[in-house]
Amino acid sequence: MNASHPQGEPLHIDWELRPDVSDHPNVGGAPEPSVRPIPGSILRQEGPTAKVRIPAQPGKYRLFVAVRDPGGRAAVANLPILAEQP
Repeated sequence: MNASHPQGEPLHIDWELRPDVSDHPNVGGAPEPSVRPIPGSILRQEGPTAKVRIPAQPGKYRLFVAVRDPGGRAAVANLPILAEQP
């Protein structure tokens, strides 16, 4: 993930893995219920990188990253993940 502030201000970056509650992952904009992050799934986060443990339970998940600057401005992105049995 790449992020920068135009004036070089420090950024605060948070990573979360959550169950994917979307029934239609290719369609956006519709309200969806909020679900809690999966405890222990972010093993390490160092700025723009994170080491993530995908649950053993097969299913759909989403990796979220939120970037905030000191002024309270923020951006959020997410990536869908499909975990299958090996």
